[in-house]
Amino acid sequence: MIVKPDYQNQGIGKLLLTKIEKLFDNCSIYELFTGYKSEKNLAIYRKSGYQDCKEELINENLKLIYLQKKNNTGA
Repeated sequence: MIVKPDYQNQGIGKLLLTKIEKLFDNCSIYELFTGYKSEKNLAIYRKSGYQDCKEELINENLKLIYLQKKNNTGA
């Protein structure tokens, strides 16, 4: 998900994440990933209950951080 820079820091990313989770309420675990330098994304995800579960080194300039969250309301 991406929020246009002009609209960032207004809670839109958190709202989108919540809506996506509700669309997939039948999942037992949510998983997402982002680049290790994406500090704002990582902060939003962690604040929303996601926990780091895996790192993947793509090349010397790119490492992906995978995060998971258990769905306590769904399957």
